[in-house]
Amino acid sequence: MQTKRKGKLWAFLVLLCMLFQLAPASAGMAAEVSEEVINGEEHAEFSLSEIFESYEHTDPAEFYEGLAQLAELAADEENAEAAKELYDKLDTIYGKAYTMRVIASIATRVDATDMKMAEEDAYNTSLLNLMRDRFCTTVKDILDLPGSRDIVADFTDEDREFFSSYEEMTEEQLDAVNREQALIQEYSIKQLEAAAATVEINGTVVGFAELEAAAAAGMIDADTYYAKHMELAEKQNALLGEVYLRLVKVRREIASLYGYDNYNNYMYEAYGRDYTPDEIQAFSESVKTYLSAPYFYMQNLMDWNAPCLGLTYDENTILETISTYLPQTSVELQDAVDHLISNKLYDIGYSDVKMAGAFTTYFPYYNTECIVMQPNFNTYDLLTMVHEFGHFNANYQKGSTSSLDVAEVQSQGLEFLFMEHYEDIFGDSAPVIEEYVTLQQVYSFISGCMNNELETWAYTQEDLTLDALNAKNAELLQAYEQMQAGSWTLDYYSKLWVQTHHFFLSPCYYISYATSVAGAFAIREVALENPIAAVNSYLAVATAETDQGFSEVMEDAGLGDVLSPEQIQAVGEGLMEYFNLEQRFKEKFFPDQGEPQTGEPDEGEPDTEEPGQEEPTPAPAAPNTCHVRSGDTLAKIGKRFQVDWKEIAKLNGIKAPYKIYAGQELILPENAVLTAEKIIVQKGDTLGKIAAALGLNWMVLAEQLGLEAPYTIYAGEELEFIY
Repeated sequence: MQTKRKGKLWAFLVLLCMLFQLAPASAGMAAEVSEEVINGEEHAEFSLSEIFESYEHTDPAEFYEGLAQLAELAADEENAEAAKELYDKLDTIYGKAYTMRVIASIATRVDATDMKMAEEDAYNTSLLNLMRDRFCTTVKDILDLPGSRDIVADFTDEDREFFSSYEEMTEEQLDAVNREQALIQEYSIKQLEAAAATVEINGTVVGFAELEAAAAAGMIDADTYYAKHMELAEKQNALLGEVYLRLVKVRREIASLYGYDNYNNYMYEAYGRDYTPDEIQAFSESVKTYLSAPYFYMQNLMDWNAPCLGLTYDENTILETISTYLPQTSVELQDAVDHLISNKLYDIGYSDVKMAGAFTTYFPYYNTECIVMQPNFNTYDLLTMVHEFGHFNANYQKGSTSSLDVAEVQSQGLEFLFMEHYEDIFGDSAPVIEEYVTLQQVYSFISGCMNNELETWAYTQEDLTLDALNAKNAELLQAYEQMQAGSWTLDYYSKLWVQTHHFFLSPCYYISYATSVAGAFAIREVALENPIAAVNSYLAVATAETDQGFSEVMEDAGLGDVLSPEQIQAVGEGLMEYFNLEQRFKEKFFPDQGEPQTGEPDEGEPDTEEPGQEEPTPAPAAPNTCHVRSGDTLAKIGKRFQVDWKEIAKLNGIKAPYKIYAGQELILPENAVLTAEKIIVQKGDTLGKIAAALGLNWMVLAEQLGLEAPYTIYAGEELEFIY
């Protein structure tokens, strides 16, 4: 028997019903559901299309009349039973209205040109704030009246504290919330406009897709490719960045109106987090310290052109695969798999107007959920479906959780458990897929902390500008060792933060990807030693009570303090060992070419050949190589070594769009002109400081100089290397 969040919807802000959206709904009539569905004992057996056809405009008249009647009943203890019955009815009406808001909001993000549903979404958001406000105010007023006896009997201490301290929403607060919603609608429209941005090449107008196609066909050189990508990035940054600046301003205003001096603290409380911003700062420092190196190694060792990463899965294959293997992970997942597929609670086909990405959302009134995905037509579509099913199953078991961090462990943890089936699904390519998925999870640590730092900073700025935001993002990209100063890539990627929709739709959300992946890695570590215990820990997380906090759930699942520096250090060290990263990096980028013979021949042994002894065939000379510096393009490298960049691409199997990575080793043509570079160490120099000035990773420079730990250099020392 399932139990959903009964009687708690009034305690949410409308923050996280969805991230990406699906099919537009037409006005209709909400489907009637049984008491068992309303009470969370059963799930409505509706398809996703039927749910969207059920959308109806919410008229709050009955709700407001019921609140007035509730206040009257609560005055007399003889009415306690009738008051409780009416209270439950009003809770159901609110849940239904909330569900209509979910449907409308999803529809607007599937088709930003559907102005009718956009108006419904704005109406529902404003209406729900009013309904919630009046509901909470009424309950506060009757809290200590004799007729509310049966109502408050079900309240926890937290419920009573919430209602007793509740303050009625002011006109200024409501106005600010409505202005925020209007900006979100504006973003939805401009996001599609940004995705359709174009530039001109030789008189031809092209967008992102056409630019990639032109590069793949060899119609443009690398310099043009990069320059036009930068132009597109600048257009997106200007278009969406301006909306974000206004969102920051109104959100700061909202926090102030609710008595907070900091929007981040306001959102931490709204999300119900049981850790503080100060604890997250310490966590972020641990991520920088212990995970930057494993991420660097894994990123550079990954074969991004591996065919197994580009497999295409149609809808039927994805559904067949998850229905076959998820129940093998745990039989406890079977019911949720059946519910998903038999009721067609998914939309995973491509649509020109559907937002990129994937999401899972919960419909409280129907006690059911759905998965929506915009496919990328590669292997990650299947893996994304596994991730989203983690959310789907948790919603199926308990209803929507109040903890974003717990919700993400429910998905990321399942991704790790699903790896046991990789060999059956991917065959010999299983190790590549495993490392690829693990790399994405490590990046969740880094991107989660990095984006959180950017948001945290943005919401503390009095007069925020777009240039300042881009500069701060560039600073963070360097701090997390993603880019190096002075590079083209740093300038380019510093502008791409506008592609992260969470900044616009789910403020202060992104840190949950980092905290939750710490929990997921804890499950992974258990799985490596005891798979059954790992599944049990995961199921404990998946079925956690919806009002439990993140740290509490991790402890109850036997995973401990997953945010501690010691735990993050263990993750980093475990990755280095499990994937043998340092040794593989040396073998790939600095292969052993043999040691020269410098000693004298042993006494008594001739130092000339024996008569008739055949002279050994000399080993072929090792090819000339170079290492990519931060900011390099193939064209720049070709110019540096006085060779055609296309020859470099051909020798290294690099195809359009000719992406290369800092630290990557490239084979050079035989006619490449290599030049020795000499640097005099200055007082205060470190290897990292010198490497950054050269656009190199310090580990690459250390290898080229033959330096080993502790990598000591001295003022006045001459460093020489071939570049």
